[in-house]
Amino acid sequence: MADSVCTRTSAQSPDIFDRWAAEGAAARAAQSTAFNLQDKFTLCAAAGYDRGLALHPQQVQSIAARLRGISAIAAVLMVAGDPEDMQLGDRIHMGLVEAIEALTSDAASVLDRADEHASSQRGAA
Repeated sequence: MADSVCTRTSAQSPDIFDRWAAEGAAARAAQSTAFNLQDKFTLCAAAGYDRGLALHPQQVQSIAARLRGISAIAAVLMVAGDPEDMQLGDRIHMGLVEAIEALTSDAASVLDRADEHASSQRGAA
């Protein structure tokens, strides 16, 4: 009885499972690192977010929807990176890249508006 969950087919590259295993190991290693509050604060402060933001539920839903879209597009682009799995035309590829740019810009603008609002509230107080 085989211990392997995945089996290779003739259509798949022999090293694709090795690549997936390496990516999974890297993801597990990244998840196992302890959360460092000081590093998180430093990263946020460097990006200009030095005050707590109170987001409305609609803003959170908006950001979450954009992040899900980015994740879905990234998955398509990752699969398209291996020509044996899928091939995208240049126009579709660039359209997906532009969609990621638009989604990240929209999500960042929601955060920027909330930060500006928090700044004006603090300045008024």
